[in-house]
Amino acid sequence: MLTTGQKISKVRMFRSYSQEYMGMRLGISQTAHGKIERSGREISSERLANIAKILGMGVQQLLSFAYDAIDQDSLRATQSLSDQDRQRYELTIKLLQDQIITLMDKLEGE
Repeated sequence: MLTTGQKISKVRMFRSYSQEYMGMRLGISQTAHGKIERSGREISSERLANIAKILGMGVQQLLSFAYDAIDQDSLRATQSLSDQDRQRYELTIKLLQDQIITLMDKLEGE
């Protein structure tokens, strides 16, 4: 029987979402999200609801997830990002790349 963290991991991987992506959407680090997936600890109901929403399913659907009984068509249908989400992430990536360049320039100047 899969733990809640293992279920999150399986659905996340099926959707081709990275732990970094999940962390970004949840406002936590990739490491923190990885701990959620690996940990046997309880996940708060609020965090679980947020994870389920990102994965495109209800909390009960996530908690009752069985990998062999997955409705692959419904998961694939929600797999792609909306245009608005895609633009938001592209902008975030661009801003972070600019910050990296600025910080690298500062380091070289020291």
